[in-house]
Amino acid sequence: MQNSDLADIYDIAVENAFSALGDLTDDPEEAWSIRRDTILTTVAANIPVKTAVRRPWLTTETMDIIEQKKEARLKGNHDEWKRLKGVYKARSKVDLKFFYGKLARVVND
Repeated sequence: MQNSDLADIYDIAVENAFSALGDLTDDPEEAWSIRRDTILTTVAANIPVKTAVRRPWLTTETMDIIEQKKEARLKGNHDEWKRLKGVYKARSKVDLKFFYGKLARVVND
């Protein structure tokens, strides 16, 4: 989908959402809250969330180690974090080597 198509769809959705609201209250805080909620709801319904693909060579096991490392850091468990950091480095090197090997096989075939 092109950006202009997405913009047109969003514009129509916002216009429809605001026309369905009718007259807003005289209270500025409540009116602002209604407008904000309408815009955010329309954005969530019409604009896709783009997820970044980071390090595509990492396996799910290595990604799990990253999560465990994060949890250890957040809990303040420095020793466990340090251990998992070493495990992550070793696993990511293996994963990257495997990824490059796989790419080389694809190119050669």
